[in-house]
Amino acid sequence: MEQNIENKSRKIVCFRYEPDTMKLVAVFPFEGESKGFCHVIYQNGEEFNEELNVMISSTKAAKFEDFAESFYEELNKKENGNLRLLNLNDEGTIEYHRPPTKEEISFGYGAEHYIDVPFIEVIDKDMNIKKNITREGLKYQYK
Repeated sequence: MEQNIENKSRKIVCFRYEPDTMKLVAVFPFEGESKGFCHVIYQNGEEFNEELNVMISSTKAAKFEDFAESFYEELNKKENGNLRLLNLNDEGTIEYHRPPTKEEISFGYGAEHYIDVPFIEVIDKDMNIKKNITREGLKYQYK
C-alpha cells in the first residue's frame, strides 16, 4: 500500500535502531486515514513508509544520548525546528501515569498508576503529543 507523504506534518519523531546493523531510524506517525502507518528516515537519508507494527517489531528503542542526538538536531534543522521527540519503549508504547483515586488509597493502593499507550494513539489531529489520555474514566498524563 503506497502512502502519499507530501505536505504531511512531521512534528513528532521517535528514534529506533536496527539491532543487527545498528542503523538508526527516525519514525514519524502518519495523520488521519493513515493511522497504523509511519514514515521512516534512515540516518543516511533513505526514506520509506511502513506499517507501524512491522517497524516496531523489527527495531529497538534507541537511547537518545547514545544514538540519536546529532541525527535529531540535523532533522530538526531541516524541519525548521518543528520536531518533538517522543521516547518509545521497545514495544512501541509511551508511558502515561496518574495519581491514585481516594478509593484506591482507602484500599491500600496509594502508588502512582501507569499505563502503556501505543505510539499512534498519543498523537492528536494536529500531530502533537496528547498531554492526557482517558482510560476507564480516569485521566492519565504524559510526563
